Amino acid sequence: MNFLLVYDAANEPSDLTFVVFALVACMVSGALAFYRPVQNRLWGEEKAWRGRRIGKLAFGFGLMLLAIGLFTIFVSDENLRKASKQNACTSIVGVVTDFEPQTPGEHERFTINGEPFSYSQYQITGAFNQTIAEGGPIHEGVTVRLCYVAPENVRSNLILRVEIAS
Repeated sequence: MNFLLVYDAANEPSDLTFVVFALVACMVSGALAFYRPVQNRLWGEEKAWRGRRIGKLAFGFGLMLLAIGLFTIFVSDENLRKASKQNACTSIVGVVTDFEPQTPGEHERFTINGEPFSYSQYQITGAFNQTIAEGGPIHEGVTVRLCYVAPENVRSNLILRVEIAS
């Protein structure tokens, strides 16, 4: 049986959505903290000191989120890329059963040979998370070969490679 590679964590860029939001928050709060015309327009000259305090606090919080987000995303994604490149993952081949498409607030779920998998398009991860609603290749009855890791601190297996039988 031939398999077509449709996803490999080793070749995927990091999802920087969280970082972009933190960067925007830093820019807005920086304007509140350090740009006097904005402060005067929002609070008036007499109360602008409140805006500076709030802005500096928000700016510091935004910088902290940005630093934590960048570190977490890049370290996590690099570990997944390395595991995929070095084939340091468990391989499983089988037919997708018990498939449940993602519904609001839930994860897409399926089973292969009794091994459960779940993911969400809303997760910021370097692992596979393309749901069927987003054009994902996994659905009931398809034969797949997956390479996955099962980290201790994560509730579900993280899929590093997806290959579909052709």
